[in-house]
Amino acid sequence: MKILFFGAGVISAIYGSALKQQGHDVVHYVRPSRLDKLKQGIELHLMDGRNKNKVTSSRYPISCVGELPNMDDFDLIVVSVRHYQLENVLAELAGKTGNATLLFFNHIWSDFSLVTSYIPADKFLWGFPSGGGGFRDADGTELDGVLMNRVHIAEINGEATPRLQKVAELFHGIGLRTIHPPNVLHWQWKHFSLNAGISNGILKAGGDEKFLSSVPRIRQGILFIREALEVTRSRGVDIKQFADAKVFFMPSWVAACAFWMAMRINKAQATIFKLHKGAEENKIIYRDLMEVAKRNGVETPGLNAMKSMHG
Repeated sequence: MKILFFGAGVISAIYGSALKQQGHDVVHYVRPSRLDKLKQGIELHLMDGRNKNKVTSSRYPISCVGELPNMDDFDLIVVSVRHYQLENVLAELAGKTGNATLLFFNHIWSDFSLVTSYIPADKFLWGFPSGGGGFRDADGTELDGVLMNRVHIAEINGEATPRLQKVAELFHGIGLRTIHPPNVLHWQWKHFSLNAGISNGILKAGGDEKFLSSVPRIRQGILFIREALEVTRSRGVDIKQFADAKVFFMPSWVAACAFWMAMRINKAQATIFKLHKGAEENKIIYRDLMEVAKRNGVETPGLNAMKSMHG
């Protein structure tokens, strides 16, 4: 399959490398200023969930272009950006997608009308990666990454379609399990809320290590998660349908102990927390969550108190 990644950030580099290793033709569309910096490829230090979290180092011989190519030359276009960057990407892609299927691989906190105002619904799938990491250098040429053994992908109407199956088989071919949420928008909002709660817990604790090593600090993060999930509930989402959200409504000390223990077992997820570098992203996630809380009249006293820490 011929695949175009929009950018060469953490997620694009990890999944692009995995697909290229399996024999797919992978190209990255990057800013012209990055073309020279990426000529020698990306040094990738990967914790691989497909192989018992073994860490390996290799050079990803990345293929890049500085101008948006003809989309008819590609079978799949993968876009993985921060949720607040999405509209700029949509504006650039509008009317240019050709015959390719688009896979959006990131959060969305609006509804899908934002996307369909630029791109028809029958042109794209929505998903979310199970991976992460951080670059060691400002040029983005050395990456500590984590690839877990699953991804979420779905049609926005929840249907099982031939193109969804085709993309699922692509990921199966690189050793990943695919999960297909029946309502991917509600899944996305739930996941956004979980991230908001955890990122505020880490911020209040003074960093990921202080957070992950302390049950009381984790408990505070869980209280933030509960408030964030109430914001999502106010949008009509049945939180109880999601096992990974429902668990946070257990007695808080029990949930905190369970989370603490889980992070000692789930080394991949704990490493993602430690490698993530996203102060600006976390600030905007907080802002956007609180805007919906205010609009829907949801009380969030704990999260309200975090405002000064976001600057």
